[in-house]
Amino acid sequence: MGLFHKVNYLIYKDFGGFLNGAKRYSIQNPLYNNDVFFKKLGNKYSDCKAVLLINIKNSFSLFASFNVDKITEKKIVSSKDFWDGTFPFQNKLTEINSDELFQYRQLFGQTDNENFNKLFLERFFLNNNEYINLITCSDSSTINFDKIQRLNNDIKFLVKYLSC
Repeated sequence: MGLFHKVNYLIYKDFGGFLNGAKRYSIQNPLYNNDVFFKKLGNKYSDCKAVLLINIKNSFSLFASFNVDKITEKKIVSSKDFWDGTFPFQNKLTEINSDELFQYRQLFGQTDNENFNKLFLERFFLNNNEYINLITCSDSSTINFDKIQRLNNDIKFLVKYLSC
């Protein structure tokens, strides 16, 4: 077991009643925290919001985020069953808009919900962990899909070095 695995550890907490079977996990790492993980991305993509979820014991929990409010960070915890039923796709950045957004809005706080009309998702495996990346931008009408793809790829690049 390498040094990186020794400094990573998980704290398990029950998260009462949100989406049946969902649990909340906190990823704590003394070398990196949420702010450090996305600091440069937050500056580079200041008009975007991103949430990265990790699957631990059939529950998708917050791994890292930027530009989202604290309510979203708490609500985003969701079960694997929820994602299997709503977004089974793997390894493809997908745009969700209009009526399809309804089922995902429950994962965001009111402030964040009011600021997007498109959501970009990718579900992927990296270092034996399953992740879901959720990205929105403030002015969805002028979103450049290439920009979203670059942000998604930047996040995946960073995850390679931070996975537990």
